[in-house]
Amino acid sequence: METSEIIETLSGVEQVLRRHADGEAALDASVAYTLVATLAACRRELEERWEQE
Repeated sequence: METSEIIETLSGVEQVLRRHADGEAALDASVAYTLVATLAACRRELEERWEQE
């Protein structure tokens, strides 16, 4: 995953959470699961990079 892709992905997660926090959108279980999986994938990628440095 490219750094730009990680940034774009995290930005998307931020937007979803912001809409939920602002009351503009519901955060149902399927959306929450997708966010958790997305964040976990970004974390794993960053951990791998950290270990390589």
